[in-house]
Amino acid sequence: MSEEEKLLKDAKKLPWEARLLHKNWKVRNDANIDLAALCDSITDPKDNRIRELGRYFKKTIADSNAPVQDKALDALIAYLKAADADAGRYAKEVCDAIAAKCLTGRPKTVEKAQMVFMLWVELEAVDAFLDVMEKAIKNKVAKAVVPAIDVMFQALSEFGSKVVPPKRILKMLPELFDHQDQNVRASSKGLTLELCRWIGRDNVKSILFEKMRDTMKKELEAELVNATGAAKPTRKIRSEQDKELEQEVVGSGPAGEESAAEIPEEIDEYELVDPVDILTPLEKSKFWKDVKSSKWLERKNAVEGLNKLASAKRIAPGDFIEVCRALKKSEIQLCVSPVELMQGQYENYSNEVELMMYTANTAKSDNYPIPREGRKFLFSMQLVMDVNLAVSVEAVQAIGNLASGLRTHFSASSRFLLPILLEKLKEKKPTMAEALSHTLKAMHKAKCLTLADIVEDVKTAVKNKVPHVRSLTLNWVANCVETSNKATILKVHKDYVPICMECLNDGTPEVRDAAFSVLASIGKIVGMRPLEKSLEKLDDIRRKKLSEMIGISGSGASTVGPSGGTVSSAQASDGTVVKKSAASMLSGKNPAPAAPTGKKVASGKTGASKKADGPSQSQTKTSGQPEDVEPGEMSLEEIETRLESLIQAQTIADLKSNAWQKRSEALNSFKQEVEALQQLDKSVEILIRLLCVVPGWSDKHIKVQQLVIEVVNHIASTASKFSKKCVVLCIGGLYERLADIKTRTQAMKCLTTFSEAVGPGFIFERMFKIMKEQKNPKISEGLLLWMVSAVEDFGVAHLKLKDVIDFCKNIGLQSSASATRNATIKLIGALHKFVGPDIKAFFSDVKPSLLTAVEAECQKNPFEGAGTKPKKTVKASDAASSSVSGGGLDGLPREDISSKIPPAFLKEFESSNWKVRLQSIEAVNKIVEEANKRIQPNGTVELFGALRGRLYDSNKNITMATLTCISGLASAMGPAVDKSSKGILSDVLKCLGDNKKQMRECTLATLDSWVAVTHLDKMIPYIATCLTDAKLGVEGRKDLFDWLCRKLTGLAEFLDAISLLRPVAIAMTVFNYFFKKGLVS
Repeated sequence: MSEEEKLLKDAKKLPWEARLLHKNWKVRNDANIDLAALCDSITDPKDNRIRELGRYFKKTIADSNAPVQDKALDALIAYLKAADADAGRYAKEVCDAIAAKCLTGRPKTVEKAQMVFMLWVELEAVDAFLDVMEKAIKNKVAKAVVPAIDVMFQALSEFGSKVVPPKRILKMLPELFDHQDQNVRASSKGLTLELCRWIGRDNVKSILFEKMRDTMKKELEAELVNATGAAKPTRKIRSEQDKELEQEVVGSGPAGEESAAEIPEEIDEYELVDPVDILTPLEKSKFWKDVKSSKWLERKNAVEGLNKLASAKRIAPGDFIEVCRALKKSEIQLCVSPVELMQGQYENYSNEVELMMYTANTAKSDNYPIPREGRKFLFSMQLVMDVNLAVSVEAVQAIGNLASGLRTHFSASSRFLLPILLEKLKEKKPTMAEALSHTLKAMHKAKCLTLADIVEDVKTAVKNKVPHVRSLTLNWVANCVETSNKATILKVHKDYVPICMECLNDGTPEVRDAAFSVLASIGKIVGMRPLEKSLEKLDDIRRKKLSEMIGISGSGASTVGPSGGTVSSAQASDGTVVKKSAASMLSGKNPAPAAPTGKKVASGKTGASKKADGPSQSQTKTSGQPEDVEPGEMSLEEIETRLESLIQAQTIADLKSNAWQKRSEALNSFKQEVEALQQLDKSVEILIRLLCVVPGWSDKHIKVQQLVIEVVNHIASTASKFSKKCVVLCIGGLYERLADIKTRTQAMKCLTTFSEAVGPGFIFERMFKIMKEQKNPKISEGLLLWMVSAVEDFGVAHLKLKDVIDFCKNIGLQSSASATRNATIKLIGALHKFVGPDIKAFFSDVKPSLLTAVEAECQKNPFEGAGTKPKKTVKASDAASSSVSGGGLDGLPREDISSKIPPAFLKEFESSNWKVRLQSIEAVNKIVEEANKRIQPNGTVELFGALRGRLYDSNKNITMATLTCISGLASAMGPAVDKSSKGILSDVLKCLGDNKKQMRECTLATLDSWVAVTHLDKMIPYIATCLTDAKLGVEGRKDLFDWLCRKLTGLAEFLDAISLLRPVAIAMTVFNYFFKKGLVS
C-alpha cells in the first residue's frame, strides 16, 4: 500500500471536521465525496446528521483548491436535497461564502454555485439569498456580477414572484443599468424583461424608467416588445412539493382546483414601491402659511405643492388630520370694513359676504357693535369650495392622490371629506367634474371607503336640491358596486335598494337612469332572487327595463387551461434542464443547449466552436409545419459509419491527417467521389457534417480552407435540394472566412449558392444575429459586402426589409469601425436601386454626415423601378416560402399607429374649440410623419370616422386641413386605404361643391393621392354618384370632369368607364355654357 493510500485510509477514521479541513487536498477531496454519498443516503430531513453537517459547508466551499471546491459544492447540493427548511439557519453564511469564492471560478463551478443558490430558494431561504445577491452585484469584478444576475433571473423565472419578491430585485437594478461592463448591462436588461412577464410592463416602466439613462430607456423599449406571454412558475418550494406528494398518496382533489390555484395573480404596483414621507417636506414648505392666504394664487401654489407630493405611488402613513382640515377649511384674514361689504367690494366671496352683511345689519345691537374701519374679520373658507376654480380643482385632486397613496390609512380622512365632495358635485365645469369623479373612484378603489361606510352620506346626497348631485352620486355608487365582490354586495344591498327605489320616482330622467344603473349592477352580482321582495313595487315596464339591463352583459365564467408542469429539485439539479441566462431574454439571443451526455460532436462544434454557437437560430415557416433548421448532435464515429458505402475509408483518414498536403489531396478525392454519387440528395447532410468536422472550418492552412469551401459550394450547387439545416451547419464557420482576403471570394460565392438554394432572406437573418454578437470589423465588413452583392443578384423580393433597415440603422451605421459604416451605406444604396427614394426617410434621424453619405450613395444607385428583374433566382421548390415581401415599394415596413390614436384622442376631433380640432388633425399628420409615412391600417377605421366629421366643419380652414390629412393617410397606407376608409371618398368629393377655388383644388389633390395608391376603378362608383348630385355645383362638376379627363387620357383599356355614361348623360342636361365647355373638353 502506497503512502497516499495509507493516508487516505487513516483519514477516514478522523471526525468530519478534521477530514474536511485536512492540510492534504486529497484527503479533503475524498472527504467531500464521502459526505456527498452520505447525504444522498439520508431520506429523512429530520435526521440528526443533517443538523450536524450543515455547519461545515461555510469553510469547505471556500477551499483554495478548485477540484476540492467542486466536490464540496457537490456535497452541498446533496445535503440541500436531503434537508428541509430547517437548514435555512446556515443559508446566510454559506451563500456569502459561495458569492465570495465560487462566482469567479470555472464555468462548471459557477453552474454548481447557481444550482446551490436555487436549492436555498427552494428551501425558502429567499431573504438570505437576496441579501447575498445585493452584495454580489456590487462586486468590482464584472465576471462575478453576471452569474449573480443570472441566478436571480433563474429564481424568478422558475419559482415566480410569490416566492422571489420582485420589489427587492427592482431596487437592485438601477445601479446595474449604468455598469461599465456591457455583459452586466445586457443581463440586467434581461432580468428587467423577466420582471415584465411577472409584474407587467407598465409597473416596471413606471418604477424603473425614471431611474434610467435615455439610451437605456430606448434599448429597453425596443426589447419590451419581446416580453410577452403569461408567466407561470415551473418549480415549487420544498414544502409545496411535500404537500403534493402527500396528496398523491392520499388522493388529490379535482384537477381543476389545482389549475385554478396556479392562476397568476395581478401584481399591485403599490406593493412594489417604498412609502414616501411627504409630511416632513410639507412642514418645511410654505404650505401652512400660503394655504390661509387671501390671494388665490398663493393658495393655488400651496395646494399644487401638496398635490405634487401626494402623487407619490405610496405614501408613508402619518397624521394627515390637519392636512385634511386645511383642505376642507382654511382661515383667511381679510381687512374688511362694513362699508366695503355694503359696497359689494367682496362680492366674489358670496357665502362670506352674506355672513358679514348679517353681522353689519345686526351691529346696532349691543351684542354686535359696529366694527371700526379697517377691523379684521375672520373669513372661514373651504378650499374644496374655493371661489377660484383652479384652487378648488387642485384641492380635489390632492384628496384623490392622498387616497391612492395612503389607501386604508386614509379611511378616517375620507369619511371626513366625503360630504363636501358630494356637495361639490353640483359644479358643472368639466375640469371639476372630472377631478371629483377621479377622486371619488380613487377613494373606493384604494379601500379608503366601503359601500357600508358611505350609506348615510349617499342618503343625504340623493336628497340634495341639485339634480346633478343626485345623479352623479348614484353613478358613483354604481361604479363602487361594479368594482366590489359578491360578499360585500350581499351585505349592503338591503341598504341601497330602498334608496334607489325612491330615486326611481325622481322628476329628473338622469337621476332615474342612475338609480336603474345601481340596481342593475347589484342584480348582475347577486342575481334577481335577493331583490325580488324589494322590486315587487315596480310596475311591469320598469321591471322589464331592469331585467334587460341586468341581462345585457351577463358575466360568463372564464375557463382556465391546465397549468404547466413543475420541476422538482432533483430534475432541476441534474444536467438535463437548460439553464437560461438573463441576457438570453434579449432579442437575437437564445439559451445554450444542454451539454451532451456522450462523446458527441454538437452542431455548434462542427463549426469549429466559433461564436456562431451564440446567435439564436429562428425557424422559418413553410407552407406546412415550421421547418426544423437546427441540426441535431452526431458523433464523428456515427458520421463515418453512415458514409462507409459512399466515401472511401482512406479518404476520411487522410482528411484527419496532420499534413496539409494529405488533407488537400483528400479533399480533391472527396470531391471526385461526390461527383460520382448517383443519389446525392439523400446524402447531402451527412457529407456536409463530415466536412464541418474534418478538416473542419478551423483548419489553419489557407489552401485547405479554400478547398473545403469549394467542395461545400459544389455540393450545394449540384444537389437538387440543399436544406436550411445544412446551411446552419456551414454558416457558423463560413462567415469568418469573409474576414480573410484570401478566402473571401470563395466564401461569398458559397453564400450566394446557399441563397439560390434556400433564399437570401434566411441567410440575411442568420448574418444579422452573428453581427450583433461578434466584434471583428473585418468580418462585419465582409458580411455586409456580400449582402450588397446578394441584393444586386436577387433583389429585395425575398428579404424582410424591416429587419434589414433596422439592422442598417441601429447596428451598421452605429458601428465605431468606418469600414463597417461604409459597407452599410453601400447596402442602403443597393436597396435604393430596388425600393426607391422612400427608403431614405427611414434614415432621416441619423447623424448629418452619415445622412449625406447615404444620399450620395443613393444617387449612385438610382431607382430602377419595382419591376426590375433580379440576375439570379431562388430554386422553384423554395421560392414561395422564401419570398417574404413581394419586393418593390410594398416591401418597406409599415408602422402600427393604433396605440397612438386612443378613444380620448379621437374625441378631440369633436371639440367645440376650433383650435383643439385643428391641433388634433395636425397631431395625425405628425404621427404619419414619425412613421416615415408608412403606416398599417390597424385602428385607422375609427380615425377616418373622426376625420369624416371634420369634412363638414364650419371652419373652412379645418376642412382643408382635413383633406390634406386624408391625402397623407392615403399615401402612407397604400392600397389598404380603400377598405379602412369606409367610403370617406364620397364625403371628400362633396367638398367640390364649395364655392372657393382653393377648397376644390385641395380636394382634387386628395383625389390625386387616392388614385396613386388605389386604382381608378375603385373610385368610379363614388365619382358616378357625385356627378348626379345637384349640390355639387357647376364649378365642382367642371373641375371633376377636367380631373377625370386627365386620368382617363392615356389609358389603353378601362372597362369600368361604361358605368360613367349615365352620370355623364344626366350632367349634360345642365344648360350652362361654362359647364358644357368643361364637359366637352
